[in-house]
Amino acid sequence: MRANDSILSTPIGFIGCGNMARAIIRALHTKGYYNIFVHDPNPEQTQKVCEIAQILPSCQRVIKAAHYIFICVKPQNAHTVLGKLKFTPDKIPISVMAGITLNTIAMLTKTPKAVRVMPNVNAGVKMSHNAYCLINVKSTELRILVRLLSSFGKAVKTDERLMSAVTGISGSGPAYVFRFLKGLMKEASKHGFSPDDALSMCTHMIVGSMATATMFANEYQAQTFEEIITGLDLLTTAICSKGGTTIQGVKYLDNHNFTKTVAAAAAKAVKRAEELNK
Repeated sequence: MRANDSILSTPIGFIGCGNMARAIIRALHTKGYYNIFVHDPNPEQTQKVCEIAQILPSCQRVIKAAHYIFICVKPQNAHTVLGKLKFTPDKIPISVMAGITLNTIAMLTKTPKAVRVMPNVNAGVKMSHNAYCLINVKSTELRILVRLLSSFGKAVKTDERLMSAVTGISGSGPAYVFRFLKGLMKEASKHGFSPDDALSMCTHMIVGSMATATMFANEYQAQTFEEIITGLDLLTTAICSKGGTTIQGVKYLDNHNFTKTVAAAAAKAVKRAEELNK
């Protein structure tokens, strides 16, 4: 058996089958992983992935069948769900629960190994930022873990002390972008665009703008926050011709503290993530 075939046969489990779990399951499936085991008390959830995963009658059966086990339950249910289960020391619990620390995961699962991951909804299109931290995972297991996380986005090893910030900025971030998109769509609807054309126009603009910002930072080797933020201001200024259209919109955003509002929204989410840690 080739090494790649061996990795694709890795037994992967899911405790919980909500939106995030299903996005990860589908991404793993499209990458060729085929030993996927799932349990959720709600059969309507598991029905949505029954053709690409094996649905098991209990969480304990998932633990028995799988080696890497994604824990995809609500943080407030962690103690109730995990407290009833028995993990053997060889199992690797991978928590996607916001605010649940590595020590808490290890304590609840009674295993020496633990992984904490903060993905986002973009896992559904394999473009999630997957910040992770871990304890007591072997190097061979880590290689497989990174492969799994890379199946639905970019795996980024992160100090655990930053995970609350990751949660509020990246984990919650798509919602902020969707609100921004909503505003553009509402304006487009007033001008005769079809919904499809408006959505294509606005989303293509957002994707292209992100690529432009990244290219600019790379070309000018911007490394500090000050350099990157200065670069964003330069990009904005370059579009704002005197007496033109863009400057009118940007002035309105600035007069209404758009940048500070976005930062404040992220800060609220970060604070909530910190509260969940306690």
